[in-house]
Amino acid sequence: MAETRCGYVALIGEPNAGKSTLLNKMVGAKVSIVTHKVQTTRARIRGITIEGDTQIVFVDTPGLFRPRRNLDRAMVTAAWTGAADADMVVLLVEAHRGVTEGVKAILESLKERVSHRPITLAINKIDRVKSDIDSG
Repeated sequence: MAETRCGYVALIGEPNAGKSTLLNKMVGAKVSIVTHKVQTTRARIRGITIEGDTQIVFVDTPGLFRPRRNLDRAMVTAAWTGAADADMVVLLVEAHRGVTEGVKAILESLKERVSHRPITLAINKIDRVKSDIDSG
């Protein structure tokens, strides 16, 4: 009999980077709200996908930003807790925005908070990048 395996993958990034959209795609169902409005994900949302004897629990987290209010601080704490509890972290970065000050801050915090976990970079919204072919 095959051994069943389960792992947690946290999706982190700036607000509106596409974390909820990726979660929905990975699990094949709409489990997280997707909208152009920022900060619609206020708590961790989990979605599960199954491949053979393996279950992957994707954790959609609130966007990471510099908090100003108590609600902001709670959302950022929820995001970092989701990352710290996961077996693997996926950092989503918007291709057309590149490495912003917010992404730099996230990268610095990753070193302190989850350096013991595998971290993967996912470049999202590549369709928004202007190419040389488009202008030619």
